[in-house]
Amino acid sequence: MTINGEAWHLEFVTRKELTEQGRKHGHKRRLDGLCDYDQRTIYIFRGLAGEQRKDTLMHEYLHAVFPQASEEWVTERGTEMAEYVKRGMEPPDGD
Repeated sequence: MTINGEAWHLEFVTRKELTEQGRKHGHKRRLDGLCDYDQRTIYIFRGLAGEQRKDTLMHEYLHAVFPQASEEWVTERGTEMAEYVKRGMEPPDGD
């Protein structure tokens, strides 16, 4: 996939693999996803499904698009995007 004009990879990995990647980047808590700028790879825990998977994908995508953004900003924008997409998938009232 292309993000900001550059080729990126998307990998769905086990919890153990994600934890190992997280530790390489200084994360000590459990992660559902990780954006690795050096490898241009987004890692997503493959055990996620539905809304949680979609939310995590959007969150990590935002990290890739806006590498300077804070975790707080990415979390807030990711939540907004998820709500926007969810509402956009619902049929309009009266149809």
